[in-house]
Amino acid sequence: MDFNNYYLLMSTVAIVFFSIAIQSMIGFGNALIATPLLLSTGLPLADIVVLTTTTSAAQRIIFGYQMKQYALIKLYLPVMLTILAGIPIGIYILGTVTGESQEVVKQAIGILIVATVIIQLTVKIKPREQIASLWGYLTGFSSGILSGFANIGGPPLVIWVYSHNWTKEQLRAAPLLLSIPMIPLQLALLYFNFDISLKVLLFGLLLTPAVLFANQLGQKIGKQFNMRTLRVMVIVSLGMIGIYYVVQPYL
Repeated sequence: MDFNNYYLLMSTVAIVFFSIAIQSMIGFGNALIATPLLLSTGLPLADIVVLTTTTSAAQRIIFGYQMKQYALIKLYLPVMLTILAGIPIGIYILGTVTGESQEVVKQAIGILIVATVIIQLTVKIKPREQIASLWGYLTGFSSGILSGFANIGGPPLVIWVYSHNWTKEQLRAAPLLLSIPMIPLQLALLYFNFDISLKVLLFGLLLTPAVLFANQLGQKIGKQFNMRTLRVMVIVSLGMIGIYYVVQPYL
């Protein structure tokens, strides 16, 4: 990351602020929104994963602390372990893709975004008191792989969480609480497996005040709009971005 490029730095700050605000408004989408936009600035995917992880860390930890009374640790633990097991595989895939051209990287991210959008639009979840443990292990493992690859492991967790007949507070708390333990492992593997400067890590951490402000702003704005309309608008926009990245090399 070129810290002498003023345009790049300001663009990065603006994208991070925007993606965090959107996530606060609709409940998901930070890395899904930030990753394709940051790719368009020319940043390497590994740097982007570090930035989206560090900038969301404070938000996740603070929100997780506030919601800790709604945590269901015994139910989370097996899923958390499979998440952690999947992260090294995602990091390996990231290393493989990083050696490819920027167009290939964009195509890979575009395919994942389109797949996520399709799942969001088509999967209908009927909550129940208890679901088979295997589904928790599979969603946790796939979430870990996607988190290691591009820090977009949220959708599988959301599907698993919303399959349970839990309270509104438990549903809101679970995805973020499940994602917190992966942060140190994810950052450590990224740092030791890629040529990532400590400046990138510090830059992400220095954006914490802006992230927290964006979080509060997004929550306030979100209350002024219909939630379903906002979610549909974001999902459609993500779908268009994903499709564009998939077909861009052929245009």
